[in-house]
Parts: sequence; structure tokens; C-alpha cells
Amino acid sequence: MKKMTVHAVMDRVAGERPGAPRAAAVAASVGVAAAVVVYKALRHESGAE
Repeated sequence: MKKMTVHAVMDRVAGERPGAPRAAAVAASVGVAAAVVVYKALRHESGAE
């Protein structure tokens, strides 16, 4: 998944548009990663009590 993300970012930096499947997969993986970070932050905060 990391390789696909790097290729999509490189396409964007080069001024090209990544393919739809690649863009969708990268968007989904970034969304999941953000959700995990938020979940862990909220879990950690509520566990401190």
C-alpha cells in the first residue's frame, strides 16, 4: 500500500492525475489511518481517568 501511495503522490507532484482506482485506494487508506489515529487519541484520553 505504501508503494501505491508514493506513486500517487509522485503523480500529483509531477502535475499528472493518478488513475481512479489508485486515487480511491490511497484516499481510503489515508482515511483509515486518520481514523486509527483519532481512535487511539480518544481511547488514550478516556483511559487516563
